[in-house]
Amino acid sequence: MRHVLFCFFLLATSFSSIGQIGISVKQNFNDFPFWDDRATNALRTPIDLFSNGQEIGIDYWFKLNNTRIEFLPQLAYSRSQTALVGDDFVDGYNLNQAHLNLNTNIYFLDLKSDCDCPTFSKQGNFFTKGLFLQLSPGIAYSFEKINYVPATQNASTDTDFSFKIGAALGFDIGISDLLTITPIVGYNWYPSVNWNNFDLLHYDAVSISNTPNETKVTQLQFGIRVGFRPDYGK
Repeated sequence: MRHVLFCFFLLATSFSSIGQIGISVKQNFNDFPFWDDRATNALRTPIDLFSNGQEIGIDYWFKLNNTRIEFLPQLAYSRSQTALVGDDFVDGYNLNQAHLNLNTNIYFLDLKSDCDCPTFSKQGNFFTKGLFLQLSPGIAYSFEKINYVPATQNASTDTDFSFKIGAALGFDIGISDLLTITPIVGYNWYPSVNWNNFDLLHYDAVSISNTPNETKVTQLQFGIRVGFRPDYGK
């Protein structure tokens, strides 16, 4: 995971030297239903794994000519954790993920405009120029960790690649030719995220064997993006 983070920040530095970049922060609200069921049955107490977390990302912006379809390939990093108090066996869980998202913004109310957006230097309707639908397929590299009570055994880790599809609504607010603020709300769906031997990590493979080690994931995101265009006017 340290190597993944190093690559993330190296690429972020490279993007910033080119221009037309955006930095986003998001709050994630997650649901991992099959992992919840497994952990709840194994530990005999309700467990809601990784119910919320935080995400930071950097993207590079470019667009089609004369059409309000914009592309923002993004690198992001997210983390979530669930701490347990009073359990004799498990101390908690951690999930760290590196993401590659292929974001595409479609300004469906202003699709054929010649707007020099997202700077809003030209005149026009603020609402129709700013509202967009974002489609966001992507992949994630997950680093999963279960922490045991220190007196039992060492922590156990696993990694997994998974795919997701997502959609969001956002609204660009042009502050100046160089700066755009974009609040955004989105929904992501992961068909399958796997945690090898998740059942065995709880020593409870037999009693809940009908619940798989892989889970689908749904995620609601609220965030804000700050876009910079230092290239503007060159």
